Amino acid sequence: MNPLDALDYGTAIFSIAAIIYIVYLYVTKNSTENKAEEIAKEYKQIIESNNAVIQNNTKALESLTTLIRDLQISMVRQEEKLKELLERARK
Repeated sequence: MNPLDALDYGTAIFSIAAIIYIVYLYVTKNSTENKAEEIAKEYKQIIESNNAVIQNNTKALESLTTLIRDLQISMVRQEEKLKELLERARK
């Protein structure tokens, strides 16, 4: 075998290996991008669900605050009525 032929075969093998490596990099890059897109979609869904939970909790706290305020007003009215009754009983 001629040494130049061996050099040609070596160059061909190296070229094929380089092409396979480039294809491998392209495929892994696409799969990495797909994984990144999936992760971004999952994060977006998590953020949306968290926002919904926060809004629901805010509404619940507003309702609770209103209820507590109404109870406080009712208690003050009852205290005033009791004071009036106590004053009438003392007279």
